[in-house]
Amino acid sequence: MKAFYCLELVSRQGPRCQTAVCREHVHHAWTFGQRELDARFPGRKLNLSSIRLMPFLKKKTAKASGQKAAAAGSE
Repeated sequence: MKAFYCLELVSRQGPRCQTAVCREHVHHAWTFGQRELDARFPGRKLNLSSIRLMPFLKKKTAKASGQKAAAAGSE
C-alpha cells in the first residue's frame, strides 16, 4: 500500500515522532500511533496525546512546471 499521509505523534511525556500511513488505515490512526510510540521508545510508558495528520503533496508534472516557467519568462 502506498502512504498518503504523514502522522505526527505527540506523547504527553514529551517525545514525538513521525510516521506514514496509507489512506485505507487512516481511520485507525490513534491505535496505530500508540503502537508506533511503544515500538520507537521501548521501555518507556508513553501516552499518545495528539496526532497531526498531514497529506503528502503530489509532485507537479513536468508539463505543468514548464508552463509556469514559460509564463514567468514572458512577463
